[in-house]
Amino acid sequence: MSGFLLYLNNCYVTDKLQFYYKRWKTLFPAFYIGWIVVHLLVVIKKHSFFYKESVSPWSMLFSAFGIDGYASVHGIEGYYYIGEWFLGVIIVMYLLYPFLIKLLDKCHLLTIGVIVVVWGCCLLYYPIPSFQSLPACLITFVSGILLAKTNCVENKFFQILAIIMTPILYFVKMPYLNDSMRFDICVHIFGFCMFFILYWSASLIRNSKCRFAVSWLSSFTYEVFLIQHLCIVLFQKLFQPNSDIVSLLLIITIIFVTFILAWILKKITNRLLYSCMYIKLESRLNLG
Repeated sequence: MSGFLLYLNNCYVTDKLQFYYKRWKTLFPAFYIGWIVVHLLVVIKKHSFFYKESVSPWSMLFSAFGIDGYASVHGIEGYYYIGEWFLGVIIVMYLLYPFLIKLLDKCHLLTIGVIVVVWGCCLLYYPIPSFQSLPACLITFVSGILLAKTNCVENKFFQILAIIMTPILYFVKMPYLNDSMRFDICVHIFGFCMFFILYWSASLIRNSKCRFAVSWLSSFTYEVFLIQHLCIVLFQKLFQPNSDIVSLLLIITIIFVTFILAWILKKITNRLLYSCMYIKLESRLNLG
């Protein structure tokens, strides 16, 4: 989805500095605000700014660059609180994007072939689930770009195929593959199918009364993505449900609290980005 939406709005990148700044502006201010708030709360509780004795203070650089979650997947401990491992992947994909669209324009078959081969090597030899490897995420990202370039998401055949394939992926095992490889490949195919299904579903509510609610919720989905895992972990520590009803109520509560906190984070971020001081700084640096 990231590659798809990015290409729709940036099919050509004429000014790399402006492009990278806009991407930074969409990702980092909310991340920094959320991370600082959580870290200060933990610092107050632990009575130490660098409270992890076994972790180098320099590991905070991972957080400064937004890749602390992805570093944790590779076993590098730091001060990771929010953003998930995928935030680090998004940052890398955004950095590569101007070069990717040039490669796809000039030699798309060779580019795709190289990415697939590298991903295949990761699938066989990588110590973490391969869908979390950069080549695997690059395949997904480039696929989104290609879907936007070809506009095949509008094709009814692919939409129907995605609807048919989804239950097949769930109930039918791929032959000649071990469980790990089967899972990683199915994750990708399932993701493509869900993208087609959600795109088709979105067309159904495009002119409905639900559009306002969907548009409002989508305005702070990134903030939800940043903090949802943290909210889940905190509630799991605080509450131990002993029945299905209690578990359901807990899930509803987590969703409600996550959306409220994400909305507050969005408001605070917007207040900063649209403040007179920030706008003047943008203008002075010619970034506006």
